[in-house]
Amino acid sequence: MCDATFESGSGHVMRQITLGAALKSVGLNPILFCFSIPDSLIARAHKLGVAVKKRIFEDTSPYLAQEIINLCPAIVVFDGYEFLYKTITEVFESDTLIMLVDDNGELSQSPCHLFLNQNLHASPEIYLGNYSRPKLLLGSRFALIRQDITQHSHKFLIRHKNKVLVAIGGTDIKSIGQKLTETMNLQRDISIVSGSGFLSTEGIDPTQFAYEMSRCTVGIIGCGTTLWEAAYLGMPSIALVVAENQMNMADSANQNELAIVIDCRKEAPFPEIFGALDLLLSNKKLRKKLSSNGTSLFDGKGAARVSQELINLLPG
Repeated sequence: MCDATFESGSGHVMRQITLGAALKSVGLNPILFCFSIPDSLIARAHKLGVAVKKRIFEDTSPYLAQEIINLCPAIVVFDGYEFLYKTITEVFESDTLIMLVDDNGELSQSPCHLFLNQNLHASPEIYLGNYSRPKLLLGSRFALIRQDITQHSHKFLIRHKNKVLVAIGGTDIKSIGQKLTETMNLQRDISIVSGSGFLSTEGIDPTQFAYEMSRCTVGIIGCGTTLWEAAYLGMPSIALVVAENQMNMADSANQNELAIVIDCRKEAPFPEIFGALDLLLSNKKLRKKLSSNGTSLFDGKGAARVSQELINLLPG
């Protein structure tokens, strides 16, 4: 259960495709059940053997629970900020198994069998008092890092000197990446790889994106799932916060010294970003520190662990 438009939600769908591919690999038949999803993400799902089915009702509809129950799923995974407590409760009370993907505690009191919070700020205290007593899958061990990324081991990478990846979220609706790229092309002797967002017409596909990330010296990236991918690969990063729901991730990235974090919610402070870039490119010791901190926290096996926990829920 997830949705995406060209403005938001692509990260939710991408990680559910990652989980779906892991479930498919162990013989289950995952279905992305979406009200809205761009064609490029449907193609991505199909490429990895994950079926996509369109929903009739959107996530805030009072009729959504019955539509889910009528599908007769063995397990329902909710991944999104807008699903109603009422919807989740009705599905739970129908004796359907549920996992909730919960980044910032929005769903902390909703009934379920499993909670997945793959973030470094995840804490058991968030879920105290939940009457359903769910099992908690918390932290970087359960990060849903896609296979395109995990096929590149940080131990064997050869990084190109002064090669910079610029990728600001699924669509980069503020065009921060484009402005950075244009300015850097004029002012700096570096090689730039523009991710442009998976949903943009100029974006590179996820497989090529993973390869480029594994070869870049540093990255200027959005403070979302891409930050965990960069950490897994040991790519030192400047993480730009472009939305309110990224603040917890930004704080934990700061605390764990995974990246240089810069707040771009109101506007992008380009001098500060370029200053951080110059610092990273010139300071090998700092790059090594950020890289080591990341690879020590993320081992890339999260999707396999989560899929096994879902299998363990099934009877027999």
